Amino acid sequence: MNMTATRRLAAISALVVTASTLLFTGSASAASEQRCNNYFCNKTVGVGNYVQYVDAGRKSALGNKYGFFEVYGRGWKKTGPSSTHGEQIPISRTVSSGELVCLRFFENVAGQWIERGAAVCTSAPIG
Repeated sequence: MNMTATRRLAAISALVVTASTLLFTGSASAASEQRCNNYFCNKTVGVGNYVQYVDAGRKSALGNKYGFFEVYGRGWKKTGPSSTHGEQIPISRTVSSGELVCLRFFENVAGQWIERGAAVCTSAPIG
């Protein structure tokens, strides 16, 4: 067998091993957990204790009200932009097992920020 054929055979063998490893081990896929109240839904997306983002979805009771969503947990919080629609709020953090990931909404009424509905929480691990 000449040197070129040997290199080709080695390259093909490496590809076969890599492909079979990926086939049998796979990769971790994101899971989600969703909880809702009368105004909005908290859909927490992540893997295990790692929270990728929270989808803050509005329900009809909240309609087009102008306000913002806030996501919080033990010792941290993230605030979405003020708007009249739902938001995907990036979290990108690992939380403790059993930790709550909570979502709440504040509406602007005559210059005052008023919380609408009770906070809605999911818990780690996600899913």
